[in-house]
Amino acid sequence: MTQILSIVDVMKATEGFIRPMREGEEVLQCGLVIGVGIKERKGDELQVHALVLRTSGLRQTPYLVQIWIDMSKEYGARVIADESRECECPAGMSEKCKHIVAVMLHLARSLDTDLDDLSCTDVEQQWGAIKKSTLGDYEAKRLTDFCHAHSQKEVYATKMPEVTPAMEKKWSDRLVVCAPLSEFSIFFSGLRSGLGSSEIEEETACTVADQCEIARRLLTFRSWKALGLLKQWTTNKVLSLSPELREFYESKIVVSLQECVALGTCCQGTAEWKAARKKIMTSSKARAQYTYYVNRSADWEKRYQEVYHSTFRGNAFTQDGLDCEALARAEYEVKYQCSVFESGIIVRPELPWLGASVDGTVISEHGNVLKNIEIKTFKEGQRLSAKEMLEFGAINSLDKNGDLKQNHAHYTQVQLGLFCTGLEECDYVIYSQLGNPVYLLELFVM
Repeated sequence: MTQILSIVDVMKATEGFIRPMREGEEVLQCGLVIGVGIKERKGDELQVHALVLRTSGLRQTPYLVQIWIDMSKEYGARVIADESRECECPAGMSEKCKHIVAVMLHLARSLDTDLDDLSCTDVEQQWGAIKKSTLGDYEAKRLTDFCHAHSQKEVYATKMPEVTPAMEKKWSDRLVVCAPLSEFSIFFSGLRSGLGSSEIEEETACTVADQCEIARRLLTFRSWKALGLLKQWTTNKVLSLSPELREFYESKIVVSLQECVALGTCCQGTAEWKAARKKIMTSSKARAQYTYYVNRSADWEKRYQEVYHSTFRGNAFTQDGLDCEALARAEYEVKYQCSVFESGIIVRPELPWLGASVDGTVISEHGNVLKNIEIKTFKEGQRLSAKEMLEFGAINSLDKNGDLKQNHAHYTQVQLGLFCTGLEECDYVIYSQLGNPVYLLELFVM
């Protein structure tokens, strides 16, 4: 009993190429080499035939591999040269495809007594005989058949909130306000049919007036002591600027109360909203500068370019968060029986360089502004409810006690939103796309 080949024969056949060795070993380890036997004998020379399943199609007819071996030679010279290795695969002409290497590795681990002699029809019949048993090892199975797999909750079991006439009217009015020149607005205003002014136009005008009034109240509701200090600091800083910079600040940055009201009622994501954000310090920019302040080797010019000229335009997760904000607001209104005013960007005339995009402001039935809401949608919300995310500790913005971490970016967003609106309370809304989607964490101005 002798070993048919050695690893030296395999290495010589691959001519030092690593990829055929690696892939051939993987094919062999996966059990894709089947039905190896001796098809023909000529003295000490053997013609070995083997079937190798296709990795690209296990149910297709396997590749036939043929190798001539001279058992009288020393290891390293047993594979007969002159195109003695053949495979039916597209790379078989190279004589070192992964199927040939896999069979050679099998022979390097086999004795000559391990191989049976094959008749002329054995190879053709062999695949038909072992096809069912061989492919049984590769049958597709359901994940639930595995002991370690836990059943998933039905993702689509959640129920959308019932759309009430009041909700329909609110979103219809919002669309008209956001895009007054759109086909939707033109159609419902009656201008397309030549009707001119209509009741819908009057209702829309009332809606716009109400939104402007809410925005005006937010901008004049309360001035925190810190706002007065920042206003004085800003005045002193502007006086120290060069004439050119002072002119730029007064012409490009300074805004009137009327302009602030317009910004407060514009839709988030519009060109007007983006242009306003580009000129001011928002919560994300403020936090980026504040956390960088302790850097002893700070490069402020570089930092300015990174913060104010960032090339990041969002990804799938940020887009998912934006898509879910409207759903979260609607769920919040239904669950807590209130109205939520979606502002554009809140900029105080006293501090025109500072602003906040608030996700929503709760309005009482009497029209009083009550508190802000900050909506957060997490990746885990695609498979866990809001309550489950809290129980499993899947929300990294909360500490072990369930409180919002003061060193987290979300804390900065909440605090700046309260500062700009003059309100004292904010609901931190955790939204999930599954059942019981909304969970609240009440936060107050610090």
